[in-house]
Amino acid sequence: MRHPKFIAEVLSESTADIDLTEKLAEYCAIDSLQEYLVLDGETRRAHLHRRGDTCWNSPITLDADSVLELLSLDFRCKLALLFG
Repeated sequence: MRHPKFIAEVLSESTADIDLTEKLAEYCAIDSLQEYLVLDGETRRAHLHRRGDTCWNSPITLDADSVLELLSLDFRCKLALLFG
């Protein structure tokens, strides 16, 4: 996709450090990107990075009981549904 509004990443032990540092920096540099979701299947948590008006906001940490709201996609669901 050339101009993504949303990217989701599922963490694994072998790539977690890269996903949370290098990839985060690369993704946040994409002008069209509005939200970046990082899912952690081990802890059943997620970190949602959302672009603000002038910069990226602090990440929102969600647990399985939280409602995930993706403004870029006009989407809402309980996070637990994504973990199965």
